[in-house]
Amino acid sequence: MSNQEGLLNVAKKIWFLLTEPHPSIQGRKKKQQARLLSILLLIAIPIFGYVYITLELTLQSPYIIHYASIAVFLLYLGTRTRYYDAVLVVTLASFTILPITLFLFGTNWQIGDLPRLLIWVFVALVAGLMLSKTKVVLLQGIIILSTMTFIVVVVFGVPFEEYDAHLGTASTITLLMLIASFMLESSINQIDFHAAESDRKARELEVYTQLLQHDLRNDLQGILNSIELAELFLGVSDEKVKENLLQSLSLGERMVQMIHVFSMPLEQPGTDLVENIREIALESKKTFSNLRIEISNSEEVQ
Repeated sequence: MSNQEGLLNVAKKIWFLLTEPHPSIQGRKKKQQARLLSILLLIAIPIFGYVYITLELTLQSPYIIHYASIAVFLLYLGTRTRYYDAVLVVTLASFTILPITLFLFGTNWQIGDLPRLLIWVFVALVAGLMLSKTKVVLLQGIIILSTMTFIVVVVFGVPFEEYDAHLGTASTITLLMLIASFMLESSINQIDFHAAESDRKARELEVYTQLLQHDLRNDLQGILNSIELAELFLGVSDEKVKENLLQSLSLGERMVQMIHVFSMPLEQPGTDLVENIREIALESKKTFSNLRIEISNSEEVQ
């Protein structure tokens, strides 16, 4: 193994340790969300550090970004525990209100800087889209738009029509995120439905296979036993030989019929499963004269 491959394997192991959900988190969808939340928070940590160092808006109250960076790191650590649900709620709430918090309490921004919040609107809604459901994205959008309107009209006392274009842009972003979230959620639900259906069919197939193997093994053993008995009666009793050979033939026909039934898809038009079961029962009665079989079914079942 080359040094490059060795470093790549080490990097993969480190990434796995940094993003793999806690063992208590069960379910494919929840594991994916927990892993994605860890990745987003990992990415956010250096971003907050960059903001803390470079942006002018931190000159008045730089510690707000500093504390936000610490909070993001603590949230990331929370994703490594069993308290994923609580961390998810806090993260989405923080992404939703953080831009407004910075605007009101930690910056020297003026009303003219309001359009700079649009990127935060986009980031917050994307986080909701990727980590939660459509109704959460809708709630985020309502909170963000309401707060931005409050800042414009109440805090700065600016006529609404002067900033309706910017608020309209935020509304458009919210609407697009809602549509994307709805489509994504629908696709995920369809995938989950098809996955569950595939699992159900796989379990049914496993049951059918076990039943088929069991019955065919018994019938095959019966055929072998009948042939052995027929050999023993050769030259002794032609009637016994004939009886055992007929029993072998009946068992063989039953095996063929059973394989035919199990090989047919149940959705195939004209497939009458009850009739096939009756035919198998009839072959079984031919094989074992003392066997009693009773089939009970409603008339609408086929």
